[in-house]
Amino acid sequence: MKGKGNWIGLFLAMALLLTGFFGPQAMADDSEVTINFATWTYDLSKVRDNVAQFEEWTRTQDHIPNTNVDISDFGFAAFRGALTTRFMAGAEIDVLYGSDAWLSGWALAGFVEPWGQHAPDISLYKEDMISFVWDSLTYEGELYGLPYYADHMQFVYNERMLEEAGIDGPPTTWDEVVEQCEILMDQGITSEPLFIPISLTPWLEEVFFSMVYSEGGEFFDDEGSPTFGHGPSGVVYEILSWIVDVYKEGIIAERAIDMQVVDIQEIFKDGVPAFVVVPSYMLAEFQHEATSEVAGDAKLAMMPGSTHGTGGFMRSVLLGSSAVQKGGAALEASVAMVEFLGGKVDVTGDGVKEYHIPKRWSTENLLGFGYHSMWEDTDVIEAMSEAGDLSIMQKQRELAKTKEGMDYPWYSEWIEYLRSDIQNALLGIQTPERALENIANRWNSLKFEFTGW
Repeated sequence: MKGKGNWIGLFLAMALLLTGFFGPQAMADDSEVTINFATWTYDLSKVRDNVAQFEEWTRTQDHIPNTNVDISDFGFAAFRGALTTRFMAGAEIDVLYGSDAWLSGWALAGFVEPWGQHAPDISLYKEDMISFVWDSLTYEGELYGLPYYADHMQFVYNERMLEEAGIDGPPTTWDEVVEQCEILMDQGITSEPLFIPISLTPWLEEVFFSMVYSEGGEFFDDEGSPTFGHGPSGVVYEILSWIVDVYKEGIIAERAIDMQVVDIQEIFKDGVPAFVVVPSYMLAEFQHEATSEVAGDAKLAMMPGSTHGTGGFMRSVLLGSSAVQKGGAALEASVAMVEFLGGKVDVTGDGVKEYHIPKRWSTENLLGFGYHSMWEDTDVIEAMSEAGDLSIMQKQRELAKTKEGMDYPWYSEWIEYLRSDIQNALLGIQTPERALENIANRWNSLKFEFTGW
């Protein structure tokens, strides 16, 4: 394979060349403008309604041109590849959804532009945004967009099972997780006490990073070099060894290796395991009496571990490069759309700004959010309280960290190797020590291909 530095150069040259053929044309009339928005298909009808609200809102704003939005949608699994292909072909994508893991690569390639450079004032967002969300949305010190959804991995337990086994409370360390699982298995209360997402999906790294953070571990030093892969020591090694050991012992259910995270959600609702680690947006489903066997028994606990930290992740609204290339009305409309979908706007005309769309996602879909002040919104509190103890959820969210390494453009390629090597360790194909050596070597190799050092 050729050096990634050379590949990136060719990559950018192609994008610039093709933009000349297929790029943006000047707008004939700045009083009305059409921009392009790329979204994934999650609750697409609501996404379309949110866009329709934005279009209508622009017609009430003197400082924003009347805006029409052309929408393109792609499944989440195919989204990154589909948009990268279109970016390289010079397609106009003015506003788009994004995942935290993709930002650095897209920013380096020039596919997305810093929203903060064009927004009127970002000081409000810097003060109010939860720290891991801010970290996930900035690249080389620039703010690239706003979050419409932010979440963290949450430890959940079945209180009835623990009471039946005579266990006083949830585990506070990973060793206690093993001890309690063994008690539950010995008493015949459950033969599959623990499910965590370990299949080849992005949820594997979410739970792995979260467990490392729960023990205060770090993946990289200040120079961007792996802290692991140097032998059988360190927090990263200890966590991977723990996961492999408890999987081999049957404490983590054998079938978990082929299960999607939604399957884990359903198996917990069926009352099978005592413990799960899942994204917090799933928690409300556990409390629906009509569909859940654990309604009233599903309780939240802080992540076991010495620090109780966890991993956080977010989905955002980003500013596409074509909006900046067009400038004028198209840029104004695109900047406004990012803020409408992910930030604070005055939708009623009474001079009061609120997180209109993030609040809608939170109250109607029970999605997490990226702003401290939304914990004080009574509508949000009422809706989110369906999921469980909000004090624990808020405390856990505040301890969440963004996944290290995402500010390097090779992260999204490297993380796929991490998944495969972890699964190989789980399946006994390689030891945890060898898996981490491979993962570290992959990182260093990709780093050299991108940087030359």
